[in-house]
Amino acid sequence: MQKNLVEDALRAVHACWMSIPMPDAVRVVLVVLVVRTVVLAGLRRLGFATNANDTNEDAFDKGLVVECDSLEQVEKELKKAKRRNKAVTIDYGAKWCPPCRRMKPIYAKMSREFRDACAFLAVDVDKARDASTAAKIQCMPTFHFYAKDGEKIEEEVQGLDVGKLRRILTKDLGCEARAEEEEEIVATPGPGTVKDLQEKKRE
Repeated sequence: MQKNLVEDALRAVHACWMSIPMPDAVRVVLVVLVVRTVVLAGLRRLGFATNANDTNEDAFDKGLVVECDSLEQVEKELKKAKRRNKAVTIDYGAKWCPPCRRMKPIYAKMSREFRDACAFLAVDVDKARDASTAAKIQCMPTFHFYAKDGEKIEEEVQGLDVGKLRRILTKDLGCEARAEEEEEIVATPGPGTVKDLQEKKRE
């Protein structure tokens, strides 16, 4: 019965579509565009296609950020940072996440600014599911932090809160920024952003 209902619905849609007065060429072009849009949307959802923003992501300066594809690699980088007496920041995100893409260039610049005191890692939650599961990631981007002794601190950052990210790096982790690169870190104006902090310093 359900099959008959679907067939009846398709016939009705087809009859309605064919009743619209338009040249056959235009009708064909519209059908092709609709099918193409639906197929690409399905492929993106399955991870087999990218949009324009994803394609251009590789063009961004990744700074000194180390991309980790597994929990094992994350743990390896944490041990390496501990031996070098460095704090660690981990960015958990995904290519399809707009806020994550907006944060990448800022995060990359911060990796240069704090290069002497902190190691910056990035985890794609789709590629490194074991790492994101272990970290109990519920939203993206989410930033976790480790002190220089290797201990994870409880506080985390969710979303584009650059001001809080910098505050944890400088206050909680004791990381000092390179003065010559500090002014390069700019975020969209708003509560807690880098621009606000810089304006307060000038006041």
